[in-house]
Amino acid sequence: MSDAPALVALLVDVANVRLALADAEQEDRFEACPQALSRFAAGGGRLGAVRAYADWTRDPDGPRVLLGTRYEPVMVPATAEGDDRSHIRLAVDAVELAHEEGDHADAFVLVSDDPTMVPLVRALRRVGAQVVVVTPSGLGTELGAEADLEVALGDVLDGAVLEPVRLRPARAGRAGGGEKGRGRRDREERRPVKLFDPGPGPDPDFSGYDWMGFVRLIDELEERLPFVGVRYLVNKVLAPHNCALADPRLKRDLINEAVDQGIIELYTVENLQERLDPVTACRLDRHNPVVTEVLASLPADEDGEDLDDLDDDGEGVESVGARRDEA
Repeated sequence: MSDAPALVALLVDVANVRLALADAEQEDRFEACPQALSRFAAGGGRLGAVRAYADWTRDPDGPRVLLGTRYEPVMVPATAEGDDRSHIRLAVDAVELAHEEGDHADAFVLVSDDPTMVPLVRALRRVGAQVVVVTPSGLGTELGAEADLEVALGDVLDGAVLEPVRLRPARAGRAGGGEKGRGRRDREERRPVKLFDPGPGPDPDFSGYDWMGFVRLIDELEERLPFVGVRYLVNKVLAPHNCALADPRLKRDLINEAVDQGIIELYTVENLQERLDPVTACRLDRHNPVVTEVLASLPADEDGEDLDDLDDDGEGVESVGARRDEA
Protein backbone atom coordinates (compact mmCIF):
# COMPACT_ATOMS: atom_id res chain seq x y z
CA MET A 1 0.00 0.00 0.00
CA SER A 2 1.20 3.53 -0.72
CA ASP A 3 2.77 5.53 2.11
CA ALA A 4 1.13 8.71 0.79
CA PRO A 5 -1.19 10.17 3.46
CA ALA A 6 -4.87 10.53 2.80
CA LEU A 7 -6.21 14.01 2.11
CA VAL A 8 -8.72 15.04 4.79
CA ALA A 9 -11.25 17.88 4.54
CA LEU A 10 -12.56 19.41 7.78
CA LEU A 11 -15.88 21.26 7.42
CA VAL A 12 -17.60 22.82 10.45
CA ASP A 13 -21.19 24.03 10.76
CA VAL A 14 -20.51 26.71 13.38
CA ALA A 15 -24.13 27.55 14.24
CA ASN A 16 -24.85 23.88 14.87
CA VAL A 17 -21.88 23.66 17.23
CA ARG A 18 -22.84 26.87 19.03
CA LEU A 19 -26.43 25.70 19.56
CA ALA A 20 -25.42 22.28 20.88
CA LEU A 21 -22.90 23.72 23.33
CA ALA A 22 -25.46 26.26 24.51
CA ASP A 23 -28.04 23.53 25.10
CA ALA A 24 -25.43 21.64 27.16
CA GLU A 25 -24.48 24.84 29.02
CA GLN A 26 -20.90 24.49 27.73
CA GLU A 27 -20.55 27.70 25.71
CA ASP A 28 -17.17 28.27 27.31
CA ARG A 29 -15.78 25.29 25.39
CA PHE A 30 -16.39 26.87 21.98
CA GLU A 31 -13.04 28.64 21.85
CA ALA A 32 -11.26 25.30 22.23
CA CYS A 33 -13.15 23.75 19.29
CA PRO A 34 -11.04 24.96 16.31
CA GLN A 35 -7.71 23.64 17.61
CA ALA A 36 -9.22 20.44 18.98
CA LEU A 37 -11.01 19.67 15.71
CA SER A 38 -7.90 20.38 13.63
CA ARG A 39 -5.82 18.09 15.86
CA PHE A 40 -8.47 15.38 15.62
CA ALA A 41 -8.76 15.55 11.81
CA ALA A 42 -4.98 15.76 11.25
CA GLY A 43 -4.64 12.31 12.79
CA GLY A 44 -6.39 10.93 9.71
CA GLY A 45 -3.87 12.27 7.19
CA ARG A 46 -2.90 15.50 5.46
CA LEU A 47 -5.34 18.34 6.08
CA GLY A 48 -6.74 19.88 2.91
CA ALA A 49 -9.68 22.25 3.10
CA VAL A 50 -10.38 23.47 6.64
CA ARG A 51 -13.50 25.64 6.63
CA ALA A 52 -15.96 27.05 9.16
CA TYR A 53 -19.43 28.04 7.89
CA ALA A 54 -21.64 30.66 9.54
CA ASP A 55 -23.48 33.91 9.13
CA TRP A 56 -20.69 35.82 10.82
CA THR A 57 -22.88 38.90 11.28
CA ARG A 58 -24.71 36.83 13.88
CA ASP A 59 -21.50 35.50 15.45
CA PRO A 60 -19.03 38.40 15.52
CA ASP A 61 -16.77 36.60 18.01
CA GLY A 62 -16.37 33.59 15.71
CA PRO A 63 -13.71 35.01 13.36
CA ARG A 64 -11.66 36.11 16.37
CA VAL A 65 -11.63 32.52 17.65
CA LEU A 66 -10.34 31.38 14.25
CA LEU A 67 -7.40 33.82 14.20
CA GLY A 68 -4.08 32.01 14.03
CA THR A 69 -5.66 28.79 12.77
CA ARG A 70 -5.87 27.20 9.31
CA TYR A 71 -9.62 27.74 9.14
CA GLU A 72 -11.16 29.62 6.25
CA PRO A 73 -14.24 31.42 7.62
CA VAL A 74 -17.00 31.06 5.02
CA MET A 75 -19.73 33.68 5.19
CA VAL A 76 -23.22 32.25 4.56
CA PRO A 77 -25.94 34.91 5.03
CA ALA A 78 -29.15 33.73 6.65
CA THR A 79 -32.39 33.85 4.72
CA ALA A 80 -34.70 36.87 4.87
CA GLU A 81 -36.71 34.93 7.45
CA GLY A 82 -33.61 34.43 9.57
CA ASP A 83 -33.07 30.73 8.80
CA ASP A 84 -29.48 29.52 8.86
CA ARG A 85 -28.33 27.85 5.64
CA SER A 86 -24.68 27.16 6.37
CA HIS A 87 -25.32 23.44 5.92
CA ILE A 88 -26.31 24.02 2.28
CA ARG A 89 -23.05 25.80 1.39
CA LEU A 90 -21.11 23.17 3.34
CA ALA A 91 -22.76 20.40 1.33
CA VAL A 92 -22.02 22.08 -2.00
CA ASP A 93 -18.37 22.57 -1.05
CA ALA A 94 -18.07 18.96 0.11
CA VAL A 95 -19.33 17.61 -3.21
CA GLU A 96 -16.89 19.84 -5.10
CA LEU A 97 -13.99 18.70 -2.91
CA ALA A 98 -14.97 15.07 -3.44
CA HIS A 99 -14.69 15.47 -7.21
CA GLU A 100 -11.85 17.98 -7.43
CA GLU A 101 -9.68 17.04 -10.38
CA GLY A 102 -6.29 15.65 -9.43
CA ASP A 103 -6.45 16.11 -5.66
CA HIS A 104 -9.89 15.17 -4.40
CA ALA A 105 -10.44 14.57 -0.69
CA ASP A 106 -10.17 10.99 0.53
CA ALA A 107 -12.02 11.62 3.78
CA PHE A 108 -14.34 14.23 5.25
CA VAL A 109 -14.70 15.26 8.87
CA LEU A 110 -18.11 16.92 9.07
CA VAL A 111 -18.83 18.74 12.32
CA SER A 112 -22.60 18.80 12.63
CA ASP A 113 -25.55 16.68 13.65
CA ASP A 114 -27.99 18.25 11.17
CA PRO A 115 -30.07 15.36 9.71
CA THR A 116 -30.72 17.31 6.51
CA MET A 117 -27.14 16.44 5.50
CA VAL A 118 -27.84 12.69 5.38
CA PRO A 119 -27.98 12.76 1.53
CA LEU A 120 -24.56 14.44 1.51
CA VAL A 121 -23.01 11.69 3.65
CA ARG A 122 -24.50 9.03 1.39
CA ALA A 123 -23.23 10.78 -1.74
CA LEU A 124 -19.70 11.11 -0.35
CA ARG A 125 -19.60 7.45 0.65
CA ARG A 126 -20.87 6.36 -2.76
CA VAL A 127 -17.80 7.86 -4.42
CA GLY A 128 -15.51 6.02 -2.00
CA ALA A 129 -14.72 8.81 0.47
CA GLN A 130 -14.68 8.04 4.16
CA VAL A 131 -16.99 10.20 6.23
CA VAL A 132 -16.44 10.95 9.91
CA VAL A 133 -19.20 12.91 11.64
CA VAL A 134 -18.31 14.82 14.80
CA THR A 135 -21.62 15.38 16.57
CA PRO A 136 -21.92 18.34 18.94
CA SER A 137 -24.95 16.84 20.70
CA GLY A 138 -23.43 13.43 21.46
CA LEU A 139 -23.57 9.99 19.87
CA GLY A 140 -26.53 8.23 18.29
CA THR A 141 -27.58 10.91 15.79
CA GLU A 142 -29.32 10.24 12.50
CA LEU A 143 -26.47 11.86 10.61
CA GLY A 144 -23.81 9.90 12.47
CA ALA A 145 -25.58 6.62 11.70
CA GLU A 146 -24.91 7.20 7.97
CA ALA A 147 -21.18 7.85 8.42
CA ASP A 148 -18.23 5.49 8.60
CA LEU A 149 -17.52 6.81 12.09
CA GLU A 150 -19.41 8.98 14.57
CA VAL A 151 -17.47 10.80 17.29
CA ALA A 152 -18.84 13.08 20.00
CA LEU A 153 -17.48 16.61 20.03
CA GLY A 154 -16.93 16.24 23.76
CA ASP A 155 -14.49 13.39 23.12
CA VAL A 156 -12.62 15.53 20.57
CA LEU A 157 -12.37 18.38 23.07
CA ASP A 158 -11.02 15.85 25.58
CA GLY A 159 -8.18 14.93 23.20
CA ALA A 160 -9.47 12.18 20.87
CA VAL A 161 -7.51 11.89 17.60
CA LEU A 162 -8.69 10.28 14.38
CA GLU A 163 -6.80 7.19 13.24
CA PRO A 164 -5.20 7.31 9.75
CA VAL A 165 -7.81 6.90 7.03
CA ARG A 166 -7.43 5.02 3.78
CA LEU A 167 -6.87 6.52 0.35
CA ARG A 168 -9.80 6.43 -2.00
CA PRO A 169 -9.29 3.59 -4.52
CA ALA A 170 -8.59 5.83 -7.53
CA ARG A 171 -5.88 7.81 -5.70
CA ALA A 172 -4.34 4.66 -4.29
CA GLY A 173 -4.04 3.28 -7.82
CA ARG A 174 -2.41 6.46 -9.13
CA ALA A 175 0.05 6.40 -6.25
CA GLY A 176 1.17 2.95 -7.30
CA GLY A 177 0.00 1.29 -4.11
CA GLY A 178 -2.47 -1.46 -3.39
CA GLU A 179 -2.92 -4.82 -5.00
CA LYS A 180 -4.71 -5.24 -8.30
CA GLY A 181 -8.47 -5.19 -7.91
CA ARG A 182 -8.44 -3.64 -4.45
CA GLY A 183 -10.44 -0.60 -5.57
CA ARG A 184 -13.26 -2.75 -6.85
CA ARG A 185 -13.39 -4.80 -3.65
CA ASP A 186 -13.56 -1.60 -1.61
CA ARG A 187 -16.50 -0.44 -3.70
CA GLU A 188 -18.25 -3.80 -3.29
CA GLU A 189 -17.83 -3.67 0.46
CA ARG A 190 -19.50 -0.26 0.48
CA ARG A 191 -22.44 -1.35 -1.71
CA PRO A 192 -24.20 -4.20 0.12
CA VAL A 193 -27.27 -3.85 -2.10
CA LYS A 194 -27.78 -3.35 -5.81
CA LEU A 195 -29.01 -0.08 -7.28
CA PHE A 196 -31.76 -2.08 -8.98
CA ASP A 197 -33.29 -5.27 -7.64
CA PRO A 198 -31.86 -7.96 -9.94
CA GLY A 199 -35.06 -9.99 -9.65
CA PRO A 200 -35.40 -13.75 -10.08
CA GLY A 201 -33.15 -15.82 -12.25
CA PRO A 202 -29.39 -16.24 -12.57
CA ASP A 203 -27.11 -13.23 -12.61
CA PRO A 204 -26.01 -12.29 -16.15
CA ASP A 205 -22.39 -12.79 -17.11
CA PHE A 206 -20.75 -9.52 -18.16
CA SER A 207 -17.19 -10.90 -18.04
CA GLY A 208 -16.73 -10.47 -21.79
CA TYR A 209 -18.83 -7.33 -22.22
CA ASP A 210 -17.40 -4.57 -24.44
CA TRP A 211 -17.83 -1.34 -22.49
CA MET A 212 -16.82 0.98 -25.31
CA GLY A 213 -20.34 1.91 -26.48
CA PHE A 214 -21.60 2.39 -22.93
CA VAL A 215 -18.68 4.62 -21.89
CA ARG A 216 -18.90 6.71 -25.06
CA LEU A 217 -22.63 7.16 -24.48
CA ILE A 218 -22.25 8.37 -20.88
CA ASP A 219 -19.40 10.67 -21.93
CA GLU A 220 -21.63 12.26 -24.57
CA LEU A 221 -24.57 12.58 -22.18
CA GLU A 222 -22.38 14.34 -19.63
CA GLU A 223 -21.43 16.87 -22.31
CA ARG A 224 -25.06 17.48 -23.28
CA LEU A 225 -26.99 17.33 -19.97
CA PRO A 226 -26.57 18.96 -16.56
CA PHE A 227 -26.69 15.44 -15.10
CA VAL A 228 -27.49 11.90 -16.24
CA GLY A 229 -30.47 10.46 -14.36
CA VAL A 230 -30.20 6.70 -13.91
CA ARG A 231 -33.85 5.96 -14.61
CA TYR A 232 -33.77 8.21 -17.66
CA LEU A 233 -30.69 6.36 -18.87
CA VAL A 234 -32.31 2.94 -18.48
CA ASN A 235 -35.78 3.80 -19.70
CA LYS A 236 -35.07 6.22 -22.57
CA VAL A 237 -31.48 6.02 -23.73
CA LEU A 238 -29.90 2.58 -23.45
CA ALA A 239 -30.68 0.59 -26.60
CA PRO A 240 -29.19 -2.20 -28.73
CA HIS A 241 -27.22 0.23 -30.90
CA ASN A 242 -25.31 1.71 -27.93
CA CYS A 243 -25.24 -1.04 -25.30
CA ALA A 244 -26.13 -4.20 -27.28
CA LEU A 245 -29.08 -4.86 -24.95
CA ALA A 246 -32.83 -4.57 -25.44
CA ASP A 247 -34.24 -6.41 -22.42
CA PRO A 248 -35.09 -3.85 -19.65
CA ARG A 249 -33.95 -6.27 -16.96
CA LEU A 250 -30.57 -6.73 -18.63
CA LYS A 251 -30.17 -2.96 -18.94
CA ARG A 252 -30.75 -2.63 -15.21
CA ASP A 253 -28.24 -5.41 -14.60
CA LEU A 254 -25.78 -3.53 -16.81
CA ILE A 255 -26.08 -0.45 -14.59
CA ASN A 256 -25.50 -2.60 -11.50
CA GLU A 257 -22.41 -4.09 -13.12
CA ALA A 258 -21.08 -0.67 -14.14
CA VAL A 259 -21.43 0.50 -10.54
CA ASP A 260 -19.73 -2.66 -9.20
CA GLN A 261 -16.80 -2.24 -11.60
CA GLY A 262 -16.44 1.44 -10.76
CA ILE A 263 -17.13 2.52 -14.35
CA ILE A 264 -19.83 4.88 -13.14
CA GLU A 265 -20.35 6.48 -9.76
CA LEU A 266 -23.68 7.51 -8.30
CA TYR A 267 -24.73 10.73 -6.62
CA THR A 268 -27.93 12.49 -5.64
CA VAL A 269 -29.43 15.56 -7.32
CA GLU A 270 -31.62 17.43 -4.85
CA ASN A 271 -34.48 19.87 -5.47
CA LEU A 272 -34.73 19.22 -9.19
CA GLN A 273 -36.82 21.95 -10.84
CA GLU A 274 -38.04 23.10 -7.39
CA ARG A 275 -39.24 19.61 -6.44
CA LEU A 276 -38.30 18.13 -3.12
CA ASP A 277 -37.68 14.62 -4.41
CA PRO A 278 -34.04 13.62 -4.97
CA VAL A 279 -32.92 11.94 -8.19
CA THR A 280 -30.20 9.33 -8.50
CA ALA A 281 -27.72 10.38 -11.17
CA CYS A 282 -24.52 8.82 -12.49
CA ARG A 283 -21.25 9.96 -14.03
CA LEU A 284 -18.14 8.27 -15.36
CA ASP A 285 -15.31 7.60 -12.93
CA ARG A 286 -12.63 8.98 -15.22
CA HIS A 287 -9.88 7.34 -13.19
CA ASN A 288 -11.30 3.86 -13.82
CA PRO A 289 -8.95 1.92 -16.18
CA VAL A 290 -11.80 0.81 -18.47
CA VAL A 291 -13.04 4.38 -18.81
CA THR A 292 -9.60 5.88 -19.37
CA GLU A 293 -8.81 3.28 -22.05
CA VAL A 294 -12.04 3.96 -23.96
CA LEU A 295 -11.76 7.74 -23.76
CA ALA A 296 -8.12 7.65 -24.82
CA SER A 297 -9.13 5.74 -27.95
CA LEU A 298 -11.60 8.42 -29.11
CA PRO A 299 -10.51 10.83 -31.85
CA ALA A 300 -10.05 14.43 -30.72
CA ASP A 301 -13.04 15.53 -32.83
CA GLU A 302 -15.30 12.66 -31.76
CA ASP A 303 -18.89 13.87 -31.72
CA GLY A 304 -20.33 10.85 -29.92
CA GLU A 305 -23.92 9.63 -30.17
CA ASP A 306 -26.57 11.68 -31.94
CA LEU A 307 -28.85 12.53 -29.02
CA ASP A 308 -30.65 15.56 -30.46
CA ASP A 309 -34.00 13.80 -30.46
CA LEU A 310 -33.65 12.88 -26.79
CA ASP A 311 -32.62 15.99 -24.93
CA ASP A 312 -32.53 19.20 -26.96
CA ASP A 313 -36.10 19.96 -25.90
CA GLY A 314 -35.34 19.35 -22.23
CA GLU A 315 -37.36 16.13 -22.01
CA GLY A 316 -34.35 14.21 -20.83
CA VAL A 317 -34.05 16.36 -17.75
CA GLU A 318 -37.79 16.65 -17.19
CA SER A 319 -38.44 12.92 -17.43
CA VAL A 320 -35.94 12.04 -14.77
CA GLY A 321 -37.48 14.43 -12.24
CA ALA A 322 -41.14 13.88 -13.03
CA ARG A 323 -41.51 11.63 -10.00
CA ARG A 324 -39.40 10.41 -7.10
CA ASP A 325 -36.56 8.21 -8.35
CA GLU A 326 -36.97 4.78 -6.83
CA ALA A 327 -33.32 3.84 -7.07
